[in-house]
Parts: sequence; structure tokens; C-alpha cells
Amino acid sequence: MAATLEYRGTTDVSDDLAVKDALGLIGFMEAVRILEPKSKLQQGGDTLHARLECVEYVAASAHRVVIFSKATGQKVAAGEEIAQILDPTTGERTSVTVRSPGIMFGRTGSRIAAPGSTLAAIAGTTPLDSDCADPFP
Repeated sequence: MAATLEYRGTTDVSDDLAVKDALGLIGFMEAVRILEPKSKLQQGGDTLHARLECVEYVAASAHRVVIFSKATGQKVAAGEEIAQILDPTTGERTSVTVRSPGIMFGRTGSRIAAPGSTLAAIAGTTPLDSDCADPFP
């Protein structure tokens, strides 16, 4: 069996998230029988097992300031806003939305966007078009 672990952004770190992530990883290893299952009380919350082709990498459209409206670990619906791109010279905000439902598991550590740069990663259950499934084409 092969697996890939995706880490959170450098600004998405806390003791609570670390415990939740560790319990989720242990829950995954129990589910695939790498570890012997323990009681339900010791397992983490919902764990989503996403294939790589089901991960959406959300890209920035312009050089601007990023303001996130969703935190890592939150569920998102298709078309839902996860951030806004702010033009500090005009105050204009542009909504950043996701194409597919899933869980936002990563965000950029930078709050300055560059066109085409990856802002966030969404783990879903449906394979995506190649243009949103690979941040490094």
C-alpha cells in the first residue's frame, strides 16, 4: 500500500489541529488494518480518504492580498467561497470559490497572491479535470 500525506500550511498550526490530525491518521491506519483498531472513543473525527485525482488546487487569479473565509479542516460545497482577493489600492474584493465539494486541508502560508499560485487544497471524492487537479503541470 502507498499513501501520501499532505501537510497544512505554516500558519495553520495549533495543538488542537495537531491532535485532530494525529487521531485522523491513526484512524486511517486502523481502517486499512496497518494498526489494530482501538475503541471508538480513541479514534478521531471524520476521515476522508481522497485519491490524488480528487484533490482540487485552488489558484489565485491576480497579484493581491488573500483573505481566507474558510479554515483548514472545514467542509466546503461546490461553488462556495473559501477566500477573497483584495486589491488594497481600490478596496475591490474578488471571491475565490471551489469547483467541487470536499474538505479544505491546506492553505498557503503567504497572504500575498500571485497569478496562478496555489491558495488552497480541497480533498473531495470525485475525480477532477486535469486543470484543477495538478498544481505543477
